[in-house]
Amino acid sequence: MILVLAACLLSLAYLQSETETVHEVNVVIDSMEFVVEQHQLNVEEGDSVRFTIHNRDEGVTHSFEIDGVEENNIRYGETATIELRIDELPDQLNYVCRQHPLMRGVLSLTGL
Repeated sequence: MILVLAACLLSLAYLQSETETVHEVNVVIDSMEFVVEQHQLNVEEGDSVRFTIHNRDEGVTHSFEIDGVEENNIRYGETATIELRIDELPDQLNYVCRQHPLMRGVLSLTGL
């Protein structure tokens, strides 16, 4: 019984050490601009970055593309989510609205 309990505790400790960190980035679209709270994240390989995009641009539909992953047709009042796993640590992630290519931004990444 003690061996079974020890094995369960070791498995739980292993699973907790293998859980990835998810970094949250909130993006608000307003007046034909991306408004982002942070422009730099400290991440490690294996972490994920979750972008939550809120369209507050009344009467306008937007898209949000980052690192080749795109969420199309985010209408006024809607929220979309994109999550990227960082398997290799790039210096930055670029994002753009494909319908309005002047709407763009950069999220810088640094390693811990």
